[in-house]
This record gives sequence, C-alpha cells and structure tokens, in this order.
Amino acid sequence: MGKSEAPWLRYPAADRWAASGTLRRRAQPLLGTLVEVALQTDSHTAFEHASSAAFEVVNEVHRAMSFHDPLSDVRRISRAAAGDVLRVNPHTWNVLYLARRMELDSGGLFNAAVAPALVGRGLLPRPDGALIPVAQGLTDGLALLSQHRVHVLQPLWVDLGGIAKGYAVDCGVACLQALGVRAGLINAGGDMRAFGHIVHAVHLRFLGGLMRVASLQNGALASSSNAELSARKTPHIDPRCNRSACSASTVVVQACSAAVADALTKVALLCPATADRLCAAGQTEWQADWRPFLHASQHAH
Repeated sequence: MGKSEAPWLRYPAADRWAASGTLRRRAQPLLGTLVEVALQTDSHTAFEHASSAAFEVVNEVHRAMSFHDPLSDVRRISRAAAGDVLRVNPHTWNVLYLARRMELDSGGLFNAAVAPALVGRGLLPRPDGALIPVAQGLTDGLALLSQHRVHVLQPLWVDLGGIAKGYAVDCGVACLQALGVRAGLINAGGDMRAFGHIVHAVHLRFLGGLMRVASLQNGALASSSNAELSARKTPHIDPRCNRSACSASTVVVQACSAAVADALTKVALLCPATADRLCAAGQTEWQADWRPFLHASQHAH
C-alpha cells in the first residue's frame, strides 16, 4: 500500500453545488497517500460522524493489506509455505479475488505478485521472515477457499497497492451511502469515487499547468503515470519482463468502481489494446462491473 506518488497532483473540484447543505472536507494520511472525504451534510456534527465512519473503513483496509505492516495479511502470506492455509480479513479476500480475476482477464498484465521487483528497487521494504518467492502470479501462487481462507500453493510476495486503494474508496463510499449521506466524494491520492448529484471537475497538474481530464458524477476515476518518473522510481512493473514499465503515458480510467479503475490503469499503462478489450467486454460477465472510459495522453519530457 506504500505506492510511490507521481510528482503531479490530481484533485476534484465541484462544478455544481446543491441548493441546500454544505460540502465539507476532511483528510487523513492513509493507504500511503492523503485520503480526502468531501460530503454534503446539513451539519458539522453529521459530517464528523459520517467522515469518521468512512475513515475507519478505509483504515481497516489499510491495516489488512499494508506491505509495510508485519502483521498485515499480505505480510503473513509472504511468510507462508506451500500448503499453508491462512484465514484473512474479508476485505483482503475480496481484493485477492478481484486481483486474480484481473490477472486472468488481462493475460497477466495486472499482477499483484511483483512485490519482489518493487523490493529490489527499494520501493517496498524487504519483508522480515518471508520465504523466497516462487510463484509468478496470484493464479499459480494461491487459491481462495470459503470462509475467507487462502491456500498458499507456492511461496509468493503480494503487493495489493495497485487495486486495494481503489477498493478502500469503494468501501468508504458504501459506508457513507449506508449512513444516508446524500452526496460526496472520497479521493485517495487520485483514486476517487463520487456519489450523488454533484458533478466534480477532475484536473491533473503537469509541469505546464493544470489540465481538466474528466467530469465525475456517480462514478469512479483513477490515474497512473510514468511521465515524470525515472525507471528506478516508478512503481509500475511490467510482469512480462519483470522490468519497470517504459511507457511515458498518463492514463486515466473512469468506471463505476474505484477498484476496477485503479487496476485498469496499470493494464492501460502497459498495453492499451488489452485495456480496450477489457473495457469493451460489456456482453460478458464483466458487464455489471466494467463500463469504463479510457483516456491516455502522451507527454514530452
């Protein structure tokens, strides 16, 4: 979850405001970035209650899947031997399920088992007590069992930072909607999801200034970029060659789920054609989850 942030910034701004209520904002450092909750509530008390509940849900995801925490589920998996069965947090099980599906559907372009490469580049800490990783992906490294159990097939190091941040945003929004909040947005370092009637203008900041890339309402958006990062510093690894992704693109994906948008940015950065195929799979089982818009722009250094 300690994914390096690009030096350019992403943030939402409200285009249309409600006739009643105030959009209030609050931020906390979580998920390796700054998580902002912006809500339309009738009172500060209601805002404090709802935002605190959302932050607690996001923090639960953070604790379960942080590669920096020796007690997290992903670090426990790194210490597990072939044949071990672990019970994990339900959130971890859900994200592993989503990550395995993305790995299969992308032909391995999305791969949460590239943690060894990130450790080798100094972008993640070396996990104490971990076994030497053998598995090349989640599909050959583990199987998901009932009751939130994980069967380790081969030793592996898992980094879920490429999808868990978006998943945490989805969970936070679900919490807010269950509490009856009418409209709002959660932004986790550029992985964001909005709900309600307010339209949010989303801008990216490049060296040349701000550029508006999307309008967001009742949906999610995520972005990834190598445009201003060196090969050594980029957290994006091409699992086909285990090297840093060489694309200089900035990729923005808009979808109905922040987890889907988050994961698809990694695929689009490596192979836009594969991302196009996944986006166009409306007649398949992905129809309910995958209705994204894909935008990639090249930037000169």
